[in-house]
Amino acid sequence: MQINSREELKKFVRETLRKIKENSASAGAGAFLTPAAFAPSNDEDDAGKKALDADVTYTVKPAKEKKNFIKLHELSYKQFKEDQSTSDVQKVNRAILEINRNIREINRALDHSMKLKNESQMSNQSLWKRTNEALIKISTRMNEAAKKTRKFANLKEIQANQAKEKLQKALALAGVTIKPEDIESDQQGSTIVLDVYINGEPHGFDITNNQVTYQDYDKEISVGYIDNQEDMVVGLKKIFK
Repeated sequence: MQINSREELKKFVRETLRKIKENSASAGAGAFLTPAAFAPSNDEDDAGKKALDADVTYTVKPAKEKKNFIKLHELSYKQFKEDQSTSDVQKVNRAILEINRNIREINRALDHSMKLKNESQMSNQSLWKRTNEALIKISTRMNEAAKKTRKFANLKEIQANQAKEKLQKALALAGVTIKPEDIESDQQGSTIVLDVYINGEPHGFDITNNQVTYQDYDKEISVGYIDNQEDMVVGLKKIFK
């Protein structure tokens, strides 16, 4: 097909765009996921990036990149260390936040894959050889990450400090005001032991699997889960009413 004039070109493009639009609508295709993916442009020499239509031309506008996290896989350690845009403290904190976000996405992908595999009654033999190799690598890398995490920081101390803060806040909401130094912590296996001094008198709390238990003189009283503040407050009010 030969196009000999600008008017014929406009007509041809408009007709082509109309057919594409009709075909997309009939096929039930969704819209672009990127907001404002197309923006008006007056640059008529921007060949390859515009579509001619009536009186307005359009050019592809790239999506904005998120700058909240550092793309560690694109950096060498030297680049990571010498980057002057952020301080060392910001680099480390943002790197850990990115790791946590990525692991959360990995777990979600694994959950979806396991659910679909079970619903489809998919056998292990149907998995590709490379998939089986990838599963072994995932397990190994996650174990390595766990070891490095424990080496990076004292996780027991972090957990104990978080538990102390949450218990202090719940006690305050229950009408019992104490200072941070009024709580002493210890770790016994997987249990966090907290001694809370209220008016000089010690009160014991054990936290196992996030479940908080008050150690009374002759019995144990369940308080609630450490991450469920409302239940904690209700339980503490019953004890210190």
